Amino acid sequence: MKVKEHDTIVDIINRNHQVNGRKQTARIVEVQSNLPTLDHQRKGNIPSHSVIVWMLCVQRLPTRVRLKIWGIVQEVKCVFCDENESMDHFFFKWCYSWAVWRKILMYNRKLHQLKRWKEELAELVMENDGKSLKNKMMQLSFCYAIYHIWLERNGRAFGGKERIVENLVFTCITAIKNRVYSWKNFSYTKANWEMCIEWNFSLQILRR
Repeated sequence: MKVKEHDTIVDIINRNHQVNGRKQTARIVEVQSNLPTLDHQRKGNIPSHSVIVWMLCVQRLPTRVRLKIWGIVQEVKCVFCDENESMDHFFFKWCYSWAVWRKILMYNRKLHQLKRWKEELAELVMENDGKSLKNKMMQLSFCYAIYHIWLERNGRAFGGKERIVENLVFTCITAIKNRVYSWKNFSYTKANWEMCIEWNFSLQILRR
């Protein structure tokens, strides 16, 4: 399935089912009906990031637990620890992903006891359902964290490459900043001004 530049999550889902010639299963319908929608999925998204976030949301990431169900592998233990390699484990029970997400939350002035990814996503959408710079930053932060944590898992499992937490966080923060600069045109409000100062953005991204 080819992902086009301006595809949204909904476009990808619909095309996937058209290509496969299958109706959505009851499980996918159930998950989608309860799935919060990130604005990052609808506009200004990066297809590769959106695909990974969508696969997580409908619980289709090929973790070892899922691969064993398909009969592809026998071992379900995580290659980095003794826990079963599930989606809940990676987001955010795995100490590495926990540390990455915690540091990214700190950049956004968010400190709370970390929960499972479903609860984190639900809370994120409930508290950041809007178009302000702060809300965009939180939505981007979640999507970029999920994408790069999954890349780190693949790099360690198949390429023998690994990065320390600080390097992965730096990669995420740099990508988030670059994406925000490509959007610009945010309202000149006190909250947006404070976010610019906090993240060291140029005030040129705000419209007067």
